[in-house]
Formats: sequence, C-alpha cells, structure tokens
Amino acid sequence: EFKLNFNTDVFTCAKQPEGEQLKQDEQIIRDASKFLAEEIVPSIVLDFASYSISPLDGDALTKAMHRRGINMRYLGKLTELIAISKDKRIEHVRQLAIQEMIVRASKRLLRKYLSKCPVEQASFCISHFFNCLLGAGFNAKPSPVLPEGTNRNDFEWAQITPAGLKTLIAQQVLLRFRYKLEDDAIEKLNFIPTLRELCIRVGVQVSTRDYRAQPYTEEERAANLAEDAAYQTAIDRKKQEQSSSR
Repeated sequence: EFKLNFNTDVFTCAKQPEGEQLKQDEQIIRDASKFLAEEIVPSIVLDFASYSISPLDGDALTKAMHRRGINMRYLGKLTELIAISKDKRIEHVRQLAIQEMIVRASKRLLRKYLSKCPVEQASFCISHFFNCLLGAGFNAKPSPVLPEGTNRNDFEWAQITPAGLKTLIAQQVLLRFRYKLEDDAIEKLNFIPTLRELCIRVGVQVSTRDYRAQPYTEEERAANLAEDAAYQTAIDRKKQEQSSSR
C-alpha cells in the first residue's frame, strides 16, 4: 500500500499550522531535495555518459528525468554537473538541457502574452514572438504585424524586442532553474528542434514552408539576384511577344 511520508504543501502558499510538525515536514523536504541533488542527479549524468540513456529531444530528456523521480526544476543542476564533467560525449545532453530550459521559459512568456490577446490577433503575437526569439540573426529589428488602425504601443506583445525577450528568458531560467544562461545561449539554439518543441508545448501549428533564421550569404544573395533578373527577363520577353502578335 502506497504511503506518502512527507507534506507536499510545505514551501507553498498553502497555509500550514505552526509548530514542531511543520519544522519536521520542512526538514524532510530539504533532505529529499539534498538527496536528489547529491545522489540521483549525478547518477543520471553517469547514465548519459555510459549511453544507458541517450535523449534526442526535450520530451525524451523529460521522460528520462521523471522516471528517476527528478523534477524538471533540476535541469539547471543537471546542466552544471555535465559542464563540470567536461565529458565531450554528453555535451549534446547539456545543450539539450539548455534548450529545454529556454523552451519552458519561452512557453510561459508566450502563454502570458496570448492570455491578453484576442483570438484574431493570436497569429500576429505568435509570429512576432518567434521572430524575436529565433529570427534575430536574420532580422535584428523585427516589426510586428498589427491590426489596422492600431500602433505598437497598443499591445504588450508588440513591444517585444529580441534583446528584451532574451533578458526576460534569462530571468525566467534563473528564477525557475537556478541556472544563469550564457550570453549566446539563445543564438546557439537549433532552429527547427526549438521551434518544434515550443509549438508542441503551446499548441501552435505553423505553415509548412522554408523558414529562415540566418542571414543570406553573399553567394546566396548573388544567386537570388540572378534568379530575379532571369524571371524579369522572361516576363519582359513575354510582353514583347504579346505586343508583336498584335
């Protein structure tokens, strides 16, 4: 028979009776947290290094941690231990953990903006949020699409900038995971996996197209200009043929 031997409401906003029992309940939770941080989390790092577990995405990492009774708030601790180990074999897990923390922080922020946004403006809010989070390398100053007759100051989500969003995410990660993101952590995100994870968590469906997060190279610019010139030449030739036939 399952028996819960600790008070799950300790350290929450739930009102607790004062006295010796409360102190004992708090100590039990502290001891459990210490055991997780000092025993269980290091053990899962060893499992990663031995390839007993090899998560490929945020969902697999979450399931691996939950199977061992580790709450996701220990992602920061997990990331720090992998960094300390300096084991290149599990560097991908460290990057995956950082991505997961950023995705979870971004999910909270995006849901907050959407909760204040009318349904007909949701797509504007989502696209601008994604542009600021994932597209700053392509466009450092994205402009939001706004409903007709409105301006940027009318909506909280429209005032987001890449730098401002980066600061908010870093604050959320520090608050919820006790981990300080590196300055270039968001710039190092893998575009497609991060977009996919965030869409799944928030419940967003995006159109299937070739999204771009990085600026065009000189070779790509030259190729695009050549294609545009060829297309324009073809249009001009067709117009001349139509004029001659008349």
